[in-house]
Amino acid sequence: MTLTTQQANRAPVVTTYNRTVKRGQSITSSFTVTDADGDTITRYAIYDGNTNSNSGYFTLNGVKQSAGQVIYLNANQLSGLKFVGGSTATSDNLFIAASDGKTWSNWSQHKVTTEAGSAPTVSIQNATVNANTAMSLNFTTSDKDGDKVTRYEFFDSNAQATSGYFTVNGVRQAAGRGFFVDADKLHTVKFVGGAAASTDRISVRATDGIDGWGALSYVNFTTQAPVTNDWFDLNIKDTTIRALARERFQDGIFSRQEMIDIFDSAKDGGIVDTNEFADLKLLSSDVTYIKMADHARVLSQKIAHGNKANQKYIGQSLGNLYAGSSADHLQKLIDEHFFGKDLPLAKGEYAYGEANEATYKYVQGQLFQNGIQYTDVRQGFLGDCYYLAALAGIALADSNKIKDMFIDNRDETYTVRFFNNGQTDYVTVNRFLPTEPNGTLSFARAGNFWNTYTNSSNELWVALAEKAYAQINEAGWIGQDGTNSYKGIEGGGAQVAAEQVARLKGSYHGFDNWTVADAISAFASGAIVFFSSRSEQHKAQIGSKKLVGGHAYLLKSYDTVKRTVTLFNPHNSGNSYDGDGYLTVSWNDIPQYFYAWRKAV
Repeated sequence: MTLTTQQANRAPVVTTYNRTVKRGQSITSSFTVTDADGDTITRYAIYDGNTNSNSGYFTLNGVKQSAGQVIYLNANQLSGLKFVGGSTATSDNLFIAASDGKTWSNWSQHKVTTEAGSAPTVSIQNATVNANTAMSLNFTTSDKDGDKVTRYEFFDSNAQATSGYFTVNGVRQAAGRGFFVDADKLHTVKFVGGAAASTDRISVRATDGIDGWGALSYVNFTTQAPVTNDWFDLNIKDTTIRALARERFQDGIFSRQEMIDIFDSAKDGGIVDTNEFADLKLLSSDVTYIKMADHARVLSQKIAHGNKANQKYIGQSLGNLYAGSSADHLQKLIDEHFFGKDLPLAKGEYAYGEANEATYKYVQGQLFQNGIQYTDVRQGFLGDCYYLAALAGIALADSNKIKDMFIDNRDETYTVRFFNNGQTDYVTVNRFLPTEPNGTLSFARAGNFWNTYTNSSNELWVALAEKAYAQINEAGWIGQDGTNSYKGIEGGGAQVAAEQVARLKGSYHGFDNWTVADAISAFASGAIVFFSSRSEQHKAQIGSKKLVGGHAYLLKSYDTVKRTVTLFNPHNSGNSYDGDGYLTVSWNDIPQYFYAWRKAV
C-alpha cells in the first residue's frame, strides 16, 4: 500500500506600503500578494479605520465606500479600487487581506497620509487716501491649491480719534482689534481717511476654510492732510481736537457721543494742556456757529466751565477742570456728567426706615412699562413725599411731561431734564439703584413694593427721577442742602418740585387765608393740587384709615354732593396708614388735618 501525503494549503501573504496623497487625489493602493502554493487570488477584503468626514476614503468603480466596515470584492474588481485623499490634512489606517479561495491571509496594515494644502496669500500695496474720504480696497489673493477664499481678517493698529478707519456696510469698525468679513461681503469693506494727516498700519489675511489662515500682509494707509481755512482752523488750537471736531461736525450739530469723543481726545497726552482746555471751553460755549443738542451742551459746560457738583466724585475731592488737569481728572468728570457714575450717598436713617445696609445694584426692567401712570409712584424709606407727589401729579395731568423728562442714551444711562428758574439743566443717571439685603429697592420702588432688582417687570422712571433729583441737588440750586445724597432731598414743597420737573408755576396757600373751595376750584381749572398734612395729626384716624402727618398728598378727585376730596398717598397701596393709597376727607375736616394746599399750573 502506498500512502501519499498532501501538503496543507498555505495562506496568501499581503505586503502593503505607506503612501502620501494630496487632498482629493485618487491613487491605487500599493500592496503585493504572494501565495506559496501558487494559488490564484480570488477575493480581497479592505477596511478603512478613519470615519471622520474630512478623512480619505476608498472608491470602487467611482463609488465612495463607507469607512469603519469590511468591504469584500472579487479579484476581477480590484482594478476599480482607488483611495481618495481627505479634504484636510489627515491620515487613514488601512487594512487589506487576500484569499486564494481556501484561506484568508492575515490583515496587512498601512497608512495613507493626506498632505496639508497651502493657505491663501494676500498681496496688497500701500495707499494714500484723502481726509474723510472712503476708498475701496485693492488687493489680490492667491491659493496654490486653487482653493476658494472664504473669509478675510482686517486689523487697523491706529486707534487715534483722528486717524483713518475701516467701515463695513458703512458701520465704523473699532481700531486695535481684528474684524472678519466673509469673502462674498468683501465689497462692503471700505477704508475712510482720517480727519487729520495720519498713517494707519493695516494688516490683512485670508483663509480658504481648509488650510487655516495665511500670513498677515502689512501696508500703510496714509491720510493726506485736508486743506481748509474754516472756523475750526481759525478758533481751535489743538490739532487733534480740531481735526476730530471738524470731522464730527459734518452734519452741523454735535451729539452727546461726539462731545464725549472730543473730551476723550483731550486725554491723549496724559494731561489737559492749555490749548486743549481752551478748546474744550470754546466748543462747549454758547457759540453761534457751533450747534449742539441742548443736553450735550449743558453737560459739556459742566465739565469744561465748572460746576458745584464737580467738587466731589463718589465722596472724594475732585474739583473743576483746569489747564494741567490729569487725564484721570477729566475722565472722572466725563463719568460723572455723561455716564452718571457719581452715585448719591445712600446709607443712613430716613423718615420711613433705615438704609444702613443699602448697596447699589444694577436694576432690571424698563424705563416705562404699559404707559405712564400716577400710580407708578410708590414711596420708600426716603421722606421725599413732596417730590414723588409732584411726579404723580404731573403724570396724572400730562404724562408726556414725564416722558419728555428722560433721554435714553442707549448705553444703559438716561439723561434727566430739570428746570432751574425756567432754564434747562440736566443730569445723567445709570441703572444702579440702592437696594436692601433682600433685593428690594430702598427708596422709590420700581413697581410693587416687593419687586427686587432682578425683576424684569420693574418700571424704573420714578426711581431714576428720584435718583436724578438727589444728584442734581449737588448743583446747589434746587433749594436743598447741596449734597449728592438721598438724605439731602428729604423734605420740601411739592409745588417747587413741580416747577423744577415740568417748568410749571407753583404757589402756596395756607388754610388760614384760603379755603378748600379755592383748592377745588383750582383743581377743576386744570391745576395740580397738593395737600400738606399737619405733623401733629400723624396717625389721626379718619374713618377707617390713618393720616400720615407732615406728608404731601395729591388731590385725585372731589365730590360736590358728598363734599369730600379723595387724596393719593405717594406711599401707594400696601402702606400701613390707608392700605390702598387713597384717603377720603370731608371738606369740613380738611383744615383740621391739613395746614395748606399747593398748586402747580
